[in-house]
Amino acid sequence: MGQYKVAIIIPVFNQWALTAGCLRSLREHTPDEDVQVIVVDNGSTDETAGACGMLGQELFGERFEHLRLDENINFGPGCNLGASRADADFLFFLNNDTLLTTGWLPPLLRAFEVRPELGAVGPLLLYPDQDRVQHLGVTFTPTNHVTHLYHNFPSTHPVVRRERNLQAITGAALMIPAGVFGQAGRFWEEYRNGYEDLDLCWKIRSLGLTLRCEPESRVYHLTSQTPGRFNAESHNSQVLARRCHGAFYPDMHLFAHADGYELRLTSTLTANIVCVRSEGETKDFGMERLWAEVIAEPLWEAGYERLLDFFFKQGMWEAALDVLQLQQSYFSTEKVVTGLARVASRLGDAELLTNCRNTFEQLREEAASKDIPRKFMALQRWAEKTRDEVLLEVCRRLSAHHQARGV
Repeated sequence: MGQYKVAIIIPVFNQWALTAGCLRSLREHTPDEDVQVIVVDNGSTDETAGACGMLGQELFGERFEHLRLDENINFGPGCNLGASRADADFLFFLNNDTLLTTGWLPPLLRAFEVRPELGAVGPLLLYPDQDRVQHLGVTFTPTNHVTHLYHNFPSTHPVVRRERNLQAITGAALMIPAGVFGQAGRFWEEYRNGYEDLDLCWKIRSLGLTLRCEPESRVYHLTSQTPGRFNAESHNSQVLARRCHGAFYPDMHLFAHADGYELRLTSTLTANIVCVRSEGETKDFGMERLWAEVIAEPLWEAGYERLLDFFFKQGMWEAALDVLQLQQSYFSTEKVVTGLARVASRLGDAELLTNCRNTFEQLREEAASKDIPRKFMALQRWAEKTRDEVLLEVCRRLSAHHQARGV
């Protein structure tokens, strides 16, 4: 048993305003909890060096520790160092670009009480401006591209509250029993500020434990505020491929199917989750009702098309732009880019028109790539080998679409 129930470990590098806001929100929304707070300062050169210790002691007293380092040792090593100084049953790794909310901690602890097989859990991460989902779990597309499940969804949507086991969760806000963290080998320190969380999640699952997101616990996340956050993307991808080859498998289509959606692939094998509704159910919807339905169910692709048809006919180009920009955040298709280009031309928006042309050319080049047929055949073989009927149906839909177009 540790001295504290939870040790909250916050690795930081500069960005003192973010760290101060995070600490104050932590104190406000964790007033009486049995927590230890450890800030690992990766050689900050701003006000963090002088101000962090003072504010931490003011907010948390002897429960606070400011580990000041002479150089930036990166996220994983920083978290590991913080964990080595922790004296708690649970570790909660937290980015400094976060703001806690009322009651965030009890649901995470309760998750371990009711699920003995749980290895790690994360809160629901939301964008602070519109209460839309930033993270409720990592998912893998049919081509094994890593992305966030139901990204940008309204936080009130029913699928947000649905329970699901995950292959990975983000390290931006992750709680794990201290013993499990040690058993899993801690964060692998070869990574440079990226993919450490995927590697750790693989090791946790290798122990026969599960991963979840707990939607009753909510944290606002400003996302990727550290300068140079993606500078080592190539290096990290290579390390992940070497260490975790075959550790992750496509599951986005399974989540979509379980939640009553369809997953569809574009000609570039980009995955889009789609809500399909019968025409008879929605044919009498007027413009206001269509808008409301699209906002409530952002994956209803036909709803966007009907709105755009109405706005195009009426010459309401600003309204059409609003629809297309929302649609683009959920669907990556040539049709959306073509619509944006049409609106940009009408509005005289030269910058948007240029962006659309560049994106369209990129999509066309990707679609013409010789790698696409090879990847599609490999995907079909994998689906057949694993007897994944949902993924096989996804492949059949794309094949039928190409045949109908004579491709």
